[in-house]
Amino acid sequence: MKYSPDKMDGQDIKIDCKDCDNKFIWTASEQKFYREHDLEAPKRCSICREKKKAYYRKIEIKNKNT
Repeated sequence: MKYSPDKMDGQDIKIDCKDCDNKFIWTASEQKFYREHDLEAPKRCSICREKKKAYYRKIEIKNKNT
């Protein structure tokens, strides 16, 4: 979901992580950054984002070595 001013009015928002189902806070300042850079709202908590990045880094390294 892209930033939508009618849904996000500059207040912190609780979001359910799509991987672990834990709630995480998307702060007003993060929302501002996402809006300014035309980014979609986060779908994963920071822990799951790091796990996903690590997984893809591992695959990328494996592919470079083959």
